[in-house]
Amino acid sequence: MAVIEIATASYPVIYGRLRAMHRHTLYEILVHVGQRPDVYNIATMGELRSFVDGYQLAKHLLDTPIDEVPPLRQFTEWLVRQLGRGDTSSGWWQLIQWKDTDDQTAIAEFSRLISLFAQRIPSRIAHVEIDDTKHSPTGEFRVSYGSDSGMIDLSSHLPTCLRLIKYETDPGVYLEYHFEVDVDGPFLHEQYFDTNAEAYNEGLRDFRVTESEWEIDSDSDTNKPMRDGP
Repeated sequence: MAVIEIATASYPVIYGRLRAMHRHTLYEILVHVGQRPDVYNIATMGELRSFVDGYQLAKHLLDTPIDEVPPLRQFTEWLVRQLGRGDTSSGWWQLIQWKDTDDQTAIAEFSRLISLFAQRIPSRIAHVEIDDTKHSPTGEFRVSYGSDSGMIDLSSHLPTCLRLIKYETDPGVYLEYHFEVDVDGPFLHEQYFDTNAEAYNEGLRDFRVTESEWEIDSDSDTNKPMRDGP
């Protein structure tokens, strides 16, 4: 509830900004916010967080798709790896404003980090189509998510496919699980691994997908940088 209240409070300001900056990407805007926070009446990391929350809520209410690449949902996990501190239970604003860092320094650091984060262009390097005659849930994959129809437990569902995604500048890879849930449509779950081998082992552990079943996408069109999401 607290997050919704913060985001809602920011909505009138962000609505106007969206009208003026609709041709810019989210990351172009966020870098500029970090460089010139005074223009956006931002003086603290709390206000910066409210701006980001409000921006996303406003785009949702205006029915404007949020398809930024790389996806902003990866920012916190990326910061943990990039900064070598904290964990994903922390918010991105907490990871940046570490210990006694003042707001002005933290906002400037946010601008630097979000610019680096935005340079990560993804390419698909391998994939496997799930076949229900060969693959089955092992009970190790325990993911659920909230929807309009309630909580959806995916532990007994088979994904339609698995994809291995490599982002430029990242040492490891993301394993993507693509689901088609009848009541809610497509759902994507992703997990970061330090090596391809670890990701392959996870596919085996979760859905009995052997490493030999993965189709490598090198030299294919699907290995070109993806700007339209998975």
